[in-house]
Amino acid sequence: MGTIDQLIKDELHQAVSKQAQVLADDLVLTTAKDSVEQAVLRIVPDIAEQHIKTELKRLIATEEAPRFSKG
Repeated sequence: MGTIDQLIKDELHQAVSKQAQVLADDLVLTTAKDSVEQAVLRIVPDIAEQHIKTELKRLIATEEAPRFSKG
């Protein structure tokens, strides 16, 4: 009887170990994904704002250049 109990315990331990590894992998992946998403949400608006300001300056300079040359 003791042998069957040990076999059951061993099988249960293996199954739990496998499931724990899958859960740990999922947790790490989800945590990394969330961290990257939060970083992107912080960084992208700043980059977009910089590009918009640069483009506005370029357009204003292009628009003003003909006025000064007509003089």
